[in-house]
Amino acid sequence: QTKELKSKDPLKIEQLMKKGRIGQLLSKINILKELNSALYNFLSPEIRPHCQIINVDFNTAVLGTRNSQIANTLFYRQNDILTALQSAMPGSNLLNLRIRVSPRL
Repeated sequence: QTKELKSKDPLKIEQLMKKGRIGQLLSKINILKELNSALYNFLSPEIRPHCQIINVDFNTAVLGTRNSQIANTLFYRQNDILTALQSAMPGSNLLNLRIRVSPRL
C-alpha cells in the first residue's frame, strides 16, 4: 500500500535546493567562496595562486596549500589572515585557522 501524495504538483527546484543535504552543500559552497574571496583580497599576489580555503568546520577554517614554504609563511601570518576573514564574514563565528599542506590541491 502506498500513501497518497498531498499534492500532485512537483516541487519547484528552488524549494528542493533549500531543503536537506543539497541546501547544506550549497550553503557551504557559498561560505567557501566568500572566505576565498576575502582571503585573496588580503594576500599578496605572489601567494594567492598557491592557497585556498578548503574546508570550514564549526568555528575553524582550513587553509590548504601544496607547498610547505607557503604554509610556513601562512602560519606566521595566520592571526592577520583570521582577522581579515572574520571582518569579511562577521556572522561566521570563525575562531581558528588551520594551515594544511596537501599535495593534491
